[in-house]
Amino acid sequence: MSDSVLRWTRPLAALVVIFGLWQLAGRVWTFPGYLFTPGEIARAWFASLDPETGSAVLATTLRAVAGFLIATAVALPVATVAALVRPVERILEPYIGFFFALPKISLLPLLVVWLGYSDSARITMIAVSAFFPIFVYMFAGVRGINPGYLKVASNVGASRRERFLHVVLPAVAPMAMAGVRIGVAISLIVTFAAEVVGQSPNGLGRLIQDGFSALDYDQMYAGIVMFALIGLGLDMLLRLMTRRSPGLWGEGVPA
Repeated sequence: MSDSVLRWTRPLAALVVIFGLWQLAGRVWTFPGYLFTPGEIARAWFASLDPETGSAVLATTLRAVAGFLIATAVALPVATVAALVRPVERILEPYIGFFFALPKISLLPLLVVWLGYSDSARITMIAVSAFFPIFVYMFAGVRGINPGYLKVASNVGASRRERFLHVVLPAVAPMAMAGVRIGVAISLIVTFAAEVVGQSPNGLGRLIQDGFSALDYDQMYAGIVMFALIGLGLDMLLRLMTRRSPGLWGEGVPA
């Protein structure tokens, strides 16, 4: 059996065993009214597949992706400049340290005051939260490049642009991708909080909150499953990008 097949079958087999034991436990013991078996959750999920749920999935996905893309577009170049230019690092260091330690969700009331209960406030909250892990990983990747590689490239006549494209970028790509994947997860986590605390009129966060308030556990579990599927889909997309471009994302110049 090929390695690619084993990479998929082993986690799936473990998942089947876990769900099987969970389902069996539900038949042997009587679960409380708020705890369902995998079969009941699956039925609730299929029953929730209606236009309203589809609209909630779309709204949540768009918010998470928008915030993530903004964070990535800002964090990658800023981290690169900070790692390469010492004065910029010294200027940014106290601010990065302060805001990195700050619970980002605590900024939401302030953003609501500035921007109102709007998607602008929610997406800004998501972008700010996802920015820091991407920045930290990219900064560490650039700072960890062996100076010898840059010196060799310079000695053979490589221009600044060529050194960046053929030495810096391949060397930092694995760390950058690790930060990006964490940024995706953070974006989804904060999207849920922003939709609930930020009083979003739609989205999976609102769907889950409404289910909780109405003791509609079917709806609540269905929303949670939807969130998990969105996160899984985005992460699989990033992993696919990594496998399709190994020279760019994972097999460049060693740092």
